[in-house]
Amino acid sequence: EEQYKWITQDLPEHQFTAKLHTYDEPLTGGDAKFDKFDAIYSIEAAIHSPNLAASIQAWSDALEPGGVIVLIDDFLSVGADRDHPDVDL
Repeated sequence: EEQYKWITQDLPEHQFTAKLHTYDEPLTGGDAKFDKFDAIYSIEAAIHSPNLAASIQAWSDALEPGGVIVLIDDFLSVGADRDHPDVDL
């Protein structure tokens, strides 16, 4: 809610529309016809996806041709072993 308010009310005039979704909410809006997006971004949220590969595939499927996915996340805690078998980068 706070992020949506910031995008729709606090930013200077812009030419994009923001739609916020949770990982439990399909991008299709429950309709067979997909909304298509020029860009999809996730900031500090991907770690909360129950299935990151499925989430990224759904995002990819919802992009317009030439669209981009921006994924910014810091999943590894300070001192985490990047080579540990449970870490999949």
